[in-house]
Amino acid sequence: MYPVEEYPEGVIDDTEAVTFEKWFEEKAVCIVNGAAGIYVPQEFAEGRTMDEWHVDPEDATILLEGPEHKYYWDVWDTVLSNAYCVNPKDGKTHRLHQDDDLFAVPDMPQ
Repeated sequence: MYPVEEYPEGVIDDTEAVTFEKWFEEKAVCIVNGAAGIYVPQEFAEGRTMDEWHVDPEDATILLEGPEHKYYWDVWDTVLSNAYCVNPKDGKTHRLHQDDDLFAVPDMPQ
């Protein structure tokens, strides 16, 4: 075993190497199917309470308008980078991750 400081980024302790990929595989929840294509951001906005995801109301309105809106993709980049939701049952913070499908992923323990 290497000392903790020599592990690659994403490792949470020196007893088991847990990468983001492993964490993602075990914990991520698909919230919008990537088959929606350019409408994934719009479906996200339609199917969730934007307040719970801490999305600015103006940004939510733009996403709801769909890909025809001039700032749709700029707003989506902002939402992907900044949106988070705290699960009221366990207090864990979830963030968005898009890889075709859109996922809610709990923060990795530090």
